[in-house]
Amino acid sequence: MQDQRAAFAVSANVKWEADVGMAISDETWKKCCAHMRALSPNYRLRLINFTFLQRLYYTPWGLCAMGLQTDASCEKCHAPDDDFFHLAWQCGEVHDFWLEVAHVIGEMTGLKLALSPVLALLGSVDPMPPAQQKLVGMLLLLVMRRVAICWGRGRCAWVTVWLRDAAYCREQLETFWELAPEGSRPRDIWVPLREYLETAY
Repeated sequence: MQDQRAAFAVSANVKWEADVGMAISDETWKKCCAHMRALSPNYRLRLINFTFLQRLYYTPWGLCAMGLQTDASCEKCHAPDDDFFHLAWQCGEVHDFWLEVAHVIGEMTGLKLALSPVLALLGSVDPMPPAQQKLVGMLLLLVMRRVAICWGRGRCAWVTVWLRDAAYCREQLETFWELAPEGSRPRDIWVPLREYLETAY
């Protein structure tokens, strides 16, 4: 139990390095944090991104480390030691959802996404064309939201529900920017989503 508590206290970027199997430079970490702040004017969405980046969600493993429960297994696949990385990425059902999402984003944007936890969970979208970075970042952020909502409920997310979330988010943000001075409004990043929804549904 003491070892669990010590591991629980390790800083987020060190945990990410261990999980993704690569060093994360200070520059990359700063870019991920800056991307989180710049992604959306909606503070609820920023909070989701911050919570994922800092790994603040309660997981069965974390609850066991704090002495609040005794079972650390995954409620979906029953794997032992259900830590943050397992819940957000490794669990079979969750990973299948990420793969479905990557396929849809590819159809939507024409991008061939090399889906990885660095892209999906840390939001490192540097290799993408600048025009598409914000759209893909927003879509991946909404995937995180859907994954988090389904934690602890014994079920996984649906792509159709994620697309509904994206359509609602687009409407809300467009309303927000309509109230801003015309010269300060950002470019429309949602065209690929609108076109995809019009043709696919």
